[in-house]
Amino acid sequence: MQFDVLDTIDPAAIHQSSERLNEGLVISLAEKVAPVVSQLSPKQFIFLMGNLANRGSNFDQNLDLIDKYLGNVENTIVRLRLEMLLYQFFLKNYETEDYYNRFFNVMQKHFVVSKQPRIVPARTDHLVFFTHAPRFLAHTNPMFRMLENRQDKDIKITVASLIDNSDFAAKCREIDVNFEALAADNLIAAYDRLIELSWDSMALVWQCLPVNLAYMSSRAANLVWWSHKFHPNFENIRLRLGSEPNHKPVFSYFGKGWQHFDAGFDVANTGKDSLPWKKRKDKFGSFCREDLINNQTHWQQVAAVFSQNERLIYHYTGRRQIHEKWCAELGINPERVHFLGWLPDPAEKMREMMFLLDGPFLGQGLMAFEAVAGGVPVISPSACHGAYRNLISRTDMKTLQDKEQQMLNASFFETTEEICQIAAFFSNEADNREAGRLLRSVWQAEKSRFQGLGDFIAKIRGNIS
Repeated sequence: MQFDVLDTIDPAAIHQSSERLNEGLVISLAEKVAPVVSQLSPKQFIFLMGNLANRGSNFDQNLDLIDKYLGNVENTIVRLRLEMLLYQFFLKNYETEDYYNRFFNVMQKHFVVSKQPRIVPARTDHLVFFTHAPRFLAHTNPMFRMLENRQDKDIKITVASLIDNSDFAAKCREIDVNFEALAADNLIAAYDRLIELSWDSMALVWQCLPVNLAYMSSRAANLVWWSHKFHPNFENIRLRLGSEPNHKPVFSYFGKGWQHFDAGFDVANTGKDSLPWKKRKDKFGSFCREDLINNQTHWQQVAAVFSQNERLIYHYTGRRQIHEKWCAELGINPERVHFLGWLPDPAEKMREMMFLLDGPFLGQGLMAFEAVAGGVPVISPSACHGAYRNLISRTDMKTLQDKEQQMLNASFFETTEEICQIAAFFSNEADNREAGRLLRSVWQAEKSRFQGLGDFIAKIRGNIS
């Protein structure tokens, strides 16, 4: 097969090209391109890696190509930009702790710069948060919840981002927080501005996404990394904060210590009543990025759910349609699949579902909390990790009746027979409503565990001098 490496990072072009590749062709293409990969332009390289990652396979060989290519890129600005694009087009297809750790270890290898030591005392009344993009997504939801409900208004709060957004800035002003858009000609200049902005603050809090953190961790002396997802091993981080599934105060990943902190989420479906059954009947869905369900395993599970009820319709969200390929490969009737697009209010649309189906490897994050709060049951593969599994694992089963314990535990499946049984159970109105009532009570108990800005600052002051 002829494969043309195009000089473009257009997502549509990458998607169209990658649809022609199966796992065998991915391996063959990686082998053939290895001797000449360093000769590609940055856009050609991203186009290639986006194609090689589309099936979520062959990670080791693909990562070797990335390592080799970055080793021949001398311009730091280009390396920073490549890291962002590789996250977008490559890493999102490999959503596990191990893959994230190995990817960012390679990034760290190629960002060796001298750290600038702190030469002034840290101000204890100023805290700076950094998020790459000023958007109202899962990674900024806990930050806003914590800042909006803070008691100590004497602490000056600044939220900085690489770009501007008027709605995001307005939200910051509404809760008495400064917003800084790090407008600059390039990423180095933007990060220099961030260091200047946070130089004498008690901490520069890096929000979740670790893209370019390897570079910044070698330059900023007061970095706190607050991760809501995975936990790659970065050096030079003063404090690592994350949410441990069972709320252990201290835990570790890849040899690095973390401290538990959970600010919780503002969940739109909290306190809302269930919709009439006739609006929910025969509908189920997945409310997540399409990358998390763009694999054969997930669509085989969708087909299994279809097999127990010919009236069921599956709905999924995302920025692009992915179902036609899988319907053709697995013999699924495409008329039973509805692509919803990127919804402005997914929590509301979710209430129309009888139940949600998690992806096979990573769950639906904030959307799982929206489901639980709204009384919409979740079905999750036993191999899946994420918000729903963690929530159920820390639920105090001793406070529940035997039937309730069984209902929560039975929402996880391993076999085709088990997923069919669960789907049939949640397709019954009485059983579905009983499960919804139980999930709402689980969510109410979860809310009582949330921590605030005072707890956040206490952890910082206890670890940074």
